[in-house]
Order: sequence, then C-alpha cells, then structure tokens
Amino acid sequence: MASLSSYLAPAILGLTLLAVAAAVWILPRFRVRKPELERRRRVFVDTHGRIRDAMVTGVKDDLIFYSYTVSGVEYAASQDVSTIRECVPPDPVGPASIKYAPQNPANSIVVAETWSGLRGRHPGTPPALAHKRTEGTEQAS
Repeated sequence: MASLSSYLAPAILGLTLLAVAAAVWILPRFRVRKPELERRRRVFVDTHGRIRDAMVTGVKDDLIFYSYTVSGVEYAASQDVSTIRECVPPDPVGPASIKYAPQNPANSIVVAETWSGLRGRHPGTPPALAHKRTEGTEQAS
C-alpha cells in the first residue's frame, strides 16, 4: 500500500498547475486596452487641463499634428483621433485651442468627446448636422 505522501505531491502539483493556468487565462481580461487608456487620458486633460492657443499644422490618417507654447517652451504634438473621428471637421488645419495638463504641459489634446479646440464646429456634432447648424446660423443673422 502506498503512503499518503506519494499521492499528496502529484495532487499539489496538479492544483498548482491548475491555479497557474487559471491566472494566465483570467489576468489578461483585467488589463486595460490602449484605446481605453487614451480615452482616460483625454478625459483627464479635458477635466483638469488649461487652455492655450495652438496651431494645427497637419493631418495624416487619424493623426492631428499641432504646436503650442507654454511658459516660453514650444511643444509639437500629435493626437490620435481614430476613436473620435466624428468630432473632427474635414479640414482642421489652422488656428485652434488645446488643453494641457498643468503638471505636464506635453500632455495635451486638441479634441475630446465633450470638448473641441478645433475651430468651426461644436464637439460631438456629426459633420452633416454641423453643416446645417452653420447654414441656420448664417440665415438667422
């Protein structure tokens, strides 16, 4: 008859492997994805940021390139707008406003879900409605 310890070691090893396999399967589901990290960053800067004048210098694919100056330091930055493309007008190049984090002026945004520094239309307005809003405003004037 085999002793208890000869059954105990394989049981502990099996339970350990099962726990490791469960951790490998479960833990990646708690990791925050890159689009969510970018959304959180935009919300933070939108909520706590300071506003400055900026210049949108170009657009390539889903990136908006812009520059601005804070305390005599000139910053050149870009923002990925792939998840908020509907908030960006067709031609955003030109003067704009940005929001930046006071603790880290390099952390800036030119557009977010609830705010836009891009001139020409209100944030979150689909392009078709923005065009109608502009037409309605011109007619009412």
